[in-house]
Amino acid sequence: MLYAIDNDGSKKEALPDSIAYCPHCETEMIPKCGLINIWHWAHKNKSVDCDYKSETEWHLKWKKLALSFNCDVEVRIGDNIADILNNNSKRIIELQNSSINTKSILERCENYKTKGYKVDWLFNLENKYKNDHIKFTLHDDYIGFRQKWRKRQLSFLFNSDLYPLYGRVWLDINKDLPLFLVKKLYKSGGGYGEYADRNSPISTVKLW
Repeated sequence: MLYAIDNDGSKKEALPDSIAYCPHCETEMIPKCGLINIWHWAHKNKSVDCDYKSETEWHLKWKKLALSFNCDVEVRIGDNIADILNNNSKRIIELQNSSINTKSILERCENYKTKGYKVDWLFNLENKYKNDHIKFTLHDDYIGFRQKWRKRQLSFLFNSDLYPLYGRVWLDINKDLPLFLVKKLYKSGGGYGEYADRNSPISTVKLW
């Protein structure tokens, strides 16, 4: 995580030799301040029972970028910890790098919905794109895509008319390329959408 809590209850970024505590389980954290990865906190006791799980560099980079747009990160909302909260648009962005079960997706979405939030999901599909497991086709007025293996989790974020149900769905296919915004998802796992600026989910945007 990017922030832990110091003895005064204030948010604290990771610094060498500093001490702080997890804001969720209150156990001691240790700073990870290497030369390669973004500085962050990790639980001192790896076996501790905490809602907050370890993250990849991909997660941390997105959170760092979100902070530069005055978003909040690692915010507890009801029973869940939201990755990013865009206060300007009252929108949550969930960063998903690994697989996640359907129950967890729906529980998170319904929890945020009852609190008055839209929830965007941003999926890391860099490996899929690199291995040609997802391909994009440019048409006159839209961009189609298809997946070699259907990502089943995506389907639960769309309604019976195949349009986004809780908020927008973004695909991150390469750090040097735009994001892909899914506008419609077919049952086959393919669909269509458009490319968007990489800052789009975390910048101030009008709700639809």
